[in-house]
Amino acid sequence: MKPYLRADLAKYGPEAGDTSPLSLAEARTYCCQLTRGHYENFSVSHFLLPRELRQHFCNLYAYCRWADDLADEIAGDVESLRLLDWWESQVIQLYAASDF
Repeated sequence: MKPYLRADLAKYGPEAGDTSPLSLAEARTYCCQLTRGHYENFSVSHFLLPRELRQHFCNLYAYCRWADDLADEIAGDVESLRLLDWWESQVIQLYAASDF
């Protein structure tokens, strides 16, 4: 497992305990840091985007990065599927609690 994923799971994952949610500003900062910290072309394309779209793309990248890492970087299929189920539940809770 990649060190950043291990640290992020410990801080934000299902075993993190009763943590308070990040503020919107903290979440946006996290998404941008995660995007900039990876080598894929996605982070490079960030600089080619209009400024008003950059945060949205960072958010999308962070979501996809987590999903991909939970699928590919977790040792054992059972644990990977358990974490992907947790990740799905987070998205469901987000939409249930919002008025999108």
